Amino acid sequence: MSSYEMIRYKQGLNANILVHSINKFKLHWHREIEILLVLKGRITVSVNNKRYELEEDDVFFINSNEIHSTVANGDNIMAAIQINPAFYYKTFPELQDMKFIFQGSNGKAIEEKVFEQIRAYMAQIVREYNKSAEGYQLVIEGILNNLMATIIRNIPKYEEKGGKKDIVEKDLPRIKRIMEYVEDHYSEKITLEHIAKSEFLSTFYISHFFKEKVGLTFQEYLSFIRLHKAVADLDETDKLISQVAIENGFASVKAFNKTFRDFYEITPSEYRKIKKFDITAQSDKMAYMEFDSIYAMNKLQEYELKREGISVQSTLVKSKNISSCDVSVKGEKLEHYWSKVMTVGRAFDCLRADLQQQLKEAVNEIGFKYIRFHGIFSDEMRVIRPSSNGEYEFNWIYVDKVINFFKHLNLKPFFDFTFMPKELASSQNTVFWYKGNISKPKDLKAWTKLIDSFISHCINRYGIEEVRLWYFEIWNEPDYMWTGTQEEYFELYRATVEVILSKDKKLRIAGPAIMHKMNFAGYWLQDFIEFINNSKLRLDYFTYHIYGEKNMHQKTNGEIIPILGGKNHVKECVDFYQEQLRKFNNPIKEVHITEFNLSARHGNYLLDTMFAACFIIYNALRNKGKLSSLGFWNISDIFEEDDYIQPVFSGGFGMITAQGIKKPSYYAYYFLSCLGDEILYEGEDYIITRKGQDIQILAFNYVFYDRAFQNGDNSLLNFKNRYEVFEEKAPIDLNIKLKGLKGRYLITEQILDRTSGSAFDIYGTMGYPEELGPLEVEYLKAMSRPQIRVSTAEVKEEFVKDIHLKPHGIELITIRKQY
Repeated sequence: MSSYEMIRYKQGLNANILVHSINKFKLHWHREIEILLVLKGRITVSVNNKRYELEEDDVFFINSNEIHSTVANGDNIMAAIQINPAFYYKTFPELQDMKFIFQGSNGKAIEEKVFEQIRAYMAQIVREYNKSAEGYQLVIEGILNNLMATIIRNIPKYEEKGGKKDIVEKDLPRIKRIMEYVEDHYSEKITLEHIAKSEFLSTFYISHFFKEKVGLTFQEYLSFIRLHKAVADLDETDKLISQVAIENGFASVKAFNKTFRDFYEITPSEYRKIKKFDITAQSDKMAYMEFDSIYAMNKLQEYELKREGISVQSTLVKSKNISSCDVSVKGEKLEHYWSKVMTVGRAFDCLRADLQQQLKEAVNEIGFKYIRFHGIFSDEMRVIRPSSNGEYEFNWIYVDKVINFFKHLNLKPFFDFTFMPKELASSQNTVFWYKGNISKPKDLKAWTKLIDSFISHCINRYGIEEVRLWYFEIWNEPDYMWTGTQEEYFELYRATVEVILSKDKKLRIAGPAIMHKMNFAGYWLQDFIEFINNSKLRLDYFTYHIYGEKNMHQKTNGEIIPILGGKNHVKECVDFYQEQLRKFNNPIKEVHITEFNLSARHGNYLLDTMFAACFIIYNALRNKGKLSSLGFWNISDIFEEDDYIQPVFSGGFGMITAQGIKKPSYYAYYFLSCLGDEILYEGEDYIITRKGQDIQILAFNYVFYDRAFQNGDNSLLNFKNRYEVFEEKAPIDLNIKLKGLKGRYLITEQILDRTSGSAFDIYGTMGYPEELGPLEVEYLKAMSRPQIRVSTAEVKEEFVKDIHLKPHGIELITIRKQY
């Protein structure tokens, strides 16, 4: 059965742009003109019951409303551009009556240079779309015009046969009129009798005509269109189900539910619930398969190089005037939630002298108050062993060494009770190089004795008032790092809470440290909330994790491919959890993100770049007022989850390399810590704060991933080349004018960008040495700091400052009153 495909365009465009691999795409049609370009393999295209075999480099044109299908013959990659024909009608109305004979670029009647030009245009469109530089929509529309002009001037049109046109051509206008009428009036009461009357035909004839030509009855097609519109409302609005049904032409909610269930096998309410939890879901066509993105992008680049193409590069700097900022006004309170918690991999790491030095510097420069880590009961901490009487003995020597070090730094522990010591483990299921055990306890009573002994020891040694300030997070990612059932985790949670609170009711119970959408946390969270509410257990401090990936996709060969979230993915996750937390019967006192990073993958090269710093600042500022902490995972590349020691700048999770070299991400937290406690003004790329009589200005030029990289194309990312996967964005000039300052001020500017202070970029200027000796390490430590400029200003009426921000650049300006 054929079907009409509704194509959605990206904002500002009149075309849908795809690079994909296909298996089989059923017979369908759409009003868009479609141009196909085979980048790899062989594809069979059927159009109006005619078959065309396409090979690599072949171009194919499908007219508007032509019924067609595609079938792959093995491994393949194809670029497709689906163009709204109405885009051309205003300037070239004759196109409405044109149908092209386009049998692919293997046809002999068309010169090869025509196809070279078409391939180059399509490659340029894909590149512009992926990079999304300012005004890319205008560039694409210009190329689309040139593309269609090339086709009109060089591709033959349909010819008359025996004095009349082919039957398909004759029928298309009528089909088009009917479809357009349905598109315009789907929300109204439409009858086949009305359609027949407008076509001056009998109802019987028009019914059979539509079924024969379209493959659906008229009523089936009308329901399909209404359903498509209704789904968009369910996705994009908060309208009631009844309102969605009526506004989209369904006679009743009952009729809407039946039609919806027949098509989706669930009700509209169930669909909305799934989409609500699946906050980053996108529909995927079954026909689209995995493909070699590196090959595809290289192939498209070859087409561009063969022809002199269209290239519109920006040489302008984007200027913004931020004037009339009266800094004498009272500002909004700013909580430095980002400086509350830092993280390390596990407790045992904290016994290392090199990591201790890094923690000391982070506390002194950024002012962290808490430290979170795994493995307080792991085997390397030597906390438990069986005794001769069949019971267990507990030893807290290593634990005390870790806690004593924290006290020396005035840090307080944020314990998460992962992993299970082998003496208590029910299985050998482990994760990471150090084999953290993620099984349930074989004896829950033995686990509670461990917790009892630990809490008692801490209170006796450090005092109840001190321990009341600590956090006790019950497990880490039980929706992921837990081999028991959900119910078994709930029992572990219950038993652990009861033991802790039996010692003191004021101790802080935190959890459940679940992942974001990547592991279906929406569904898991609902069950956890229900469990807490029904059991009436305590949970005052809610914790969860957010990474830059919205999901993970496993390829047929077992490779895991990250599906990246959009620019506001973190905010969407935070807002999602904020809504869910209202469902707890007892209010949550604090909300902590105890793991946060731009990537959950080891060895992501972007973790070492300036992008990571802008990513942190952008998301920290957009979620202020909603969170109690934002613990970047991890403070250091001294982090032993991998089964090998990664060389320097290999995309380690940390903000500091194992050698002690501070990455841009470290300085993102440092810059945030330098802000004041009042927000005076803020915009998309700056914030102005005050502390006492001093003013702080933090500005940044955040450049996000391009579309190709978001969709899994890693072809432009390698060890040395790490900045080609972003959108094209111009530098920014901010002209800031502040009123309300008077007197003498010391102005300190700290600049961090690819040429000033970025450790990896400095490492690149050294020639990317495979190994770093003591001299190279000390050089990088010294150079990997923001550039500093200091000046003084005598302000009488207005303070004026120009800030130039390169792409991925950050600048912090502090204005200190002098006496």
